[in-house]
Amino acid sequence: MRTIAGLGPEYVYVKTVVARAQSIEEDLRAVLAQYTGDETTVKLFQATKLTRFLKAGEEFTNPRQVERAAYRLFIEVLSSVSTSLSEKAMKLIKPYILIPVVRDIELIIRHAQREERPPSAEELLWPENKLVQDALRLVEEGVTDPLQLLRRVGLYTAYRIVSAARSAEALSVALDVELLKAFRDSFDAAGTELCREILGGRIDIYAARTMYSLIEMKPPRQVIDTYIDQLSSYRLSMREIKNAVESLDAEQAKRILSNSPYGGLSENLGLLEGFIAKVRKGLRPVAKKIFTWDTVMDEPIVGVSELLLLDAEDAIIISLLAYSRQPKQRVIDLVSLA
Repeated sequence: MRTIAGLGPEYVYVKTVVARAQSIEEDLRAVLAQYTGDETTVKLFQATKLTRFLKAGEEFTNPRQVERAAYRLFIEVLSSVSTSLSEKAMKLIKPYILIPVVRDIELIIRHAQREERPPSAEELLWPENKLVQDALRLVEEGVTDPLQLLRRVGLYTAYRIVSAARSAEALSVALDVELLKAFRDSFDAAGTELCREILGGRIDIYAARTMYSLIEMKPPRQVIDTYIDQLSSYRLSMREIKNAVESLDAEQAKRILSNSPYGGLSENLGLLEGFIAKVRKGLRPVAKKIFTWDTVMDEPIVGVSELLLLDAEDAIIISLLAYSRQPKQRVIDLVSLA
């Protein structure tokens, strides 16, 4: 058996198996089965595990409540499994921890840009997180420049990109690249192909989103070079992505996704959303499969993180599309549930 600093992989495995019980997959299937394509569907979340994240007497009436509750569950489980971990296990889970943090920091920066008061704890997903608290403190001290905020909370990849672009308009895509790099670092630390398959799927999602965003933005060449230096991919061809971005060729980007190794995409969706949906649908069974691996591996922590992230994303998709009166088939095409 491998020896690992900390309490060891057996400890990690037990914690992740317990955490997996917090998945709301069956709740989501029940809500989807009763989908009505209006606000009534949002109210169905009242019968799920997410209810405990509402204030006393409050009910689900809009997608924003579902989003926050779903991510609060995701954060609660990540917080519970990320204590007393080995260095390797922390590397594996880090990009998942960063997802709600990056969302909150972007919201804080957007408020600062508009000279609005900082978002309240109820508006944030993870107000207790140290990086989120640091960003709030900096804004309260008068630091409102996006570059300074990114640098001082340690989001250095996003900082370099926004600095090269000389515009905060690049903020969202820069933060996507920050997450892509975090998933690549985790990928490099993974010890099994199954774990790399999960992390690689997320890498390709962010790579595809960034490719489309850059082609739409049409930034100067020196800015494109800064992005390309940070990009990576898994199954998608990095050479083809680089060529599409350098030439700002939307048609080439479409060909990359429509002919990707992930297989055929839904005809009911746009190419990018169809590609992301295809990758996510493949991630759920792989995340479940990783729990069948030997208990001396750290990798199950990625499985439970991915499962709960898919749950959160699916809850948001169902509630948002119901609230906007979208047909059930579109929801089925988008969620990761088979």
